[in-house]
Amino acid sequence: MNRFRVMYMLALALTLILGSAAIAMADENQTNGKLQAVLEDEKTFIVTEQDGQECTFRLADNARLEINGEERALTDLQEGDRLTVTWEQGKDERIAMIVNCVRGR
Repeated sequence: MNRFRVMYMLALALTLILGSAAIAMADENQTNGKLQAVLEDEKTFIVTEQDGQECTFRLADNARLEINGEERALTDLQEGDRLTVTWEQGKDERIAMIVNCVRGR
């Protein structure tokens, strides 16, 4: 019976540790800020974070971009829009997988 409790506690501890690490990693790959510009290639955009740091992203081919909950194109965004960008680190660039914009609320 004690062996079962020990195994259960170890499994629970491992689950909590791995879960916390996954949440921390997810937070690291999310950026909030204002749209500064959509570049001419219409696949790259620049976001200014609240601390003033500029981040450049390339929109993934399979990315989801929503404005007020409706799927839209990158060219529909306007300078100054507030964005939440979920991204992955590419070889030498940040690749935007999900872009959420909320306007007028």
